[in-house]
Amino acid sequence: MIKNTTITTLPIFEIRDRFIDSVRNTNRIIVKAPTGSGKSTQIPQFLNSIKELQGRILVLEPRRIAAKMVALRVAHEMGEELGKHVGFITRFEQAVSSGTKIIFITEGILPRKLLADPVLKDVSAVVFDEFHERSVTTDVGLALVKRVQIESNSDIRIVVMSATLDTGPLLDYLPDAVVVESAGAMYPVEVTYNHFPVT
Repeated sequence: MIKNTTITTLPIFEIRDRFIDSVRNTNRIIVKAPTGSGKSTQIPQFLNSIKELQGRILVLEPRRIAAKMVALRVAHEMGEELGKHVGFITRFEQAVSSGTKIIFITEGILPRKLLADPVLKDVSAVVFDEFHERSVTTDVGLALVKRVQIESNSDIRIVVMSATLDTGPLLDYLPDAVVVESAGAMYPVEVTYNHFPVT
């Protein structure tokens, strides 16, 4: 539950209902939204609001600092301390508890998670944030979760997010995925010039 109602003015809220409907009706969703639209902080909270998703929500971030800072922000928005309902895990640091549902992780944590839980039985959704920052680890992570989805846990949701994503190749790799796109917000810009006398 979002405590700060001013957050709802973020552009990502224009696709909230479409996104939630897509999650309820399919297990593969691609979110394309501009930088600054609020997708990194709000999409995990949208998923958290869906009662059908009882398991944990893993959000992969490409960098350690992003995993920690976004987790801090989401916990703040939900009016909670970090490590309770919202937490993070990186190679050298973590803040989680048995009740943590939204967990921001770095890419290298996912393979370890799969080794411990090959069918991701306690996970409802895996979110790949900033997917345009492609890496071998990210691609392997997506391939592994896709295999879990096909072979043993079709209920798990795969959500791929990016600001500058070419959805064509990704749709080839994730057939039947639903694309949910936010146009973002345009703000008027006024240009003024100061003329200084030449001396």
